[in-house]
Amino acid sequence: MPGASNFKDCGALESLVKKQAADGRLYAAVCASPAVALGSWGLLKGLKATCYPSFMEQLQSCATAVESRVQQDGKVVTSRGPGTTMEFAVTLVEQLYGKEKADEVSGPLVMRPNHGDEYTITELNPLEWKCNNVPQDSKRVPILDSKEFQGHNEFLVRGVQKEQCEERADLHLAISIVLVPIADGSEEMEAVMIIDILRRAKANVVVASVGDNLEILASRKVKLVADMLLDEAAKLTYDLVVLPGGLGGAQAFAKSDKLVNLLKKQAESNKPYGAICASPALVLEPHGLLKSCCAMVQGKKATAYPAMCDKLSDQSHIDNRVVVDGNLITSRGPGTSMEFALGIVEKFFGRPKALELAKGLLVVRQ
Repeated sequence: MPGASNFKDCGALESLVKKQAADGRLYAAVCASPAVALGSWGLLKGLKATCYPSFMEQLQSCATAVESRVQQDGKVVTSRGPGTTMEFAVTLVEQLYGKEKADEVSGPLVMRPNHGDEYTITELNPLEWKCNNVPQDSKRVPILDSKEFQGHNEFLVRGVQKEQCEERADLHLAISIVLVPIADGSEEMEAVMIIDILRRAKANVVVASVGDNLEILASRKVKLVADMLLDEAAKLTYDLVVLPGGLGGAQAFAKSDKLVNLLKKQAESNKPYGAICASPALVLEPHGLLKSCCAMVQGKKATAYPAMCDKLSDQSHIDNRVVVDGNLITSRGPGTSMEFALGIVEKFFGRPKALELAKGLLVVRQ
């Protein structure tokens, strides 16, 4: 909401979008922005539009409000929220470049076949995932930034105010600490969706750069800024270490001895670890992280990006969108990353919490 409100109050943006509309060119908005920005600028009069559910009443005053996941009317395209943004973006590609290009883009994303349906995970060898880093007294949880963190092997709490910790004696039940490494060439959709959804679940997500700089250039030239370098992050212990994909990022992960050692320590301790897209095939497989710790037990079942699955030694479950095998979770690509992150939430905090988030994000129907 703050973003949509800031858009509404930005005179330069309002002038630009109004000119776009006056010239008969494409303009679009998602989530709160159709109602808060486009509607307030008078750019939806007489048009069908949609937006985030809690803004539908406001939208009704300035447009013909509909509940479509994506709505196109003339040169305006609107959509509902985080869980509809891929469909929204593909619709924009189709409007700009045609259906053939939209199909070319959407295919490799591994998008959901039935948008709005409940997500599913395939689980083998069920194992309870615990937040072993949880302090018993939530009032003792320190609030650390990356500078304060240096030299402390303690808990990093982000997005939680100290007062909230003191007000909610049960807050510690929802705290886990998760490492998400990023590197040049990481898949930005996967990285951001994992970080975002886990933080919505009140997990403490440490984003660590596998490189010399906090800022990385992701696979589609989006700049992401890590919380700290991996050298700092390696001083913590984690409830989960989870790798986004992207060819360049996965290759950088595979070459990082420090990250590989963290993953091996996680696996040997029977603590959760995971990867998506290229990373199961390019990081976990070659470093023996899909093998069982017990010689008498078969190796881990996993999936990966479709074009990378031939690198997996066990391909028996590659067609599943999210696979959980004991303490390992893997998934396929950008279009499965929300389900992947929700699967992690489900394993730590239960399916009701994951579905609550999924409905708020509009991944599944409310």
